[in-house]
Amino acid sequence: MTDTAPPVESPVEKPPQKPGSRILRTAIWIIGVIVLALLLRFFIVEAVRVVGNSMQPGLEHGDRLLVNRLGRWFGLPERGSIIVCYFPHSPETKYIKRLVGLPGDIIEIRHGNVYVNDSLVDEPYKKMERPENRLPVRLGEGEVYVLGDNRDCSGDSRQHGPVPADMVTGRAYLRFWPLSRFGGAR
Repeated sequence: MTDTAPPVESPVEKPPQKPGSRILRTAIWIIGVIVLALLLRFFIVEAVRVVGNSMQPGLEHGDRLLVNRLGRWFGLPERGSIIVCYFPHSPETKYIKRLVGLPGDIIEIRHGNVYVNDSLVDEPYKKMERPENRLPVRLGEGEVYVLGDNRDCSGDSRQHGPVPADMVTGRAYLRFWPLSRFGGAR
């Protein structure tokens, strides 16, 4: 009887890599990351910076917000949401405003108070020194009414009229900067 050791397998050698294959894999990986970032940026979430004082006291100049862009594909944000939109007279500039009226609503401002469909809207976020009156405006299909929280310093639907709903790009949901004010965008 002879002791036989199990056969020893020789290590399998990897075939030599072509010099350009590592560069090609890295380039494909980088392109994939860029495509993913662009998809996130244009269709899902966007970071925006508050410019100006029209949303004080809740949002300050320089605050940075995350905006949910995905929701716009499923309908408009709810009334009272902070949104990002364009105005038809200035389609290259993003505005951060409060969504007050939805398609079909009748909006009226009496002594600085907003009424939607003849019901007073509770606006604890509103800042206004000079109460004003505005005649009722009936929103058409595909139109929304937006206001800044700091009404004395805001250019909004009072001056520029209703905003086409397709010019609403998303709803702000999180203030991420400055860290001392981190939290939901309300």
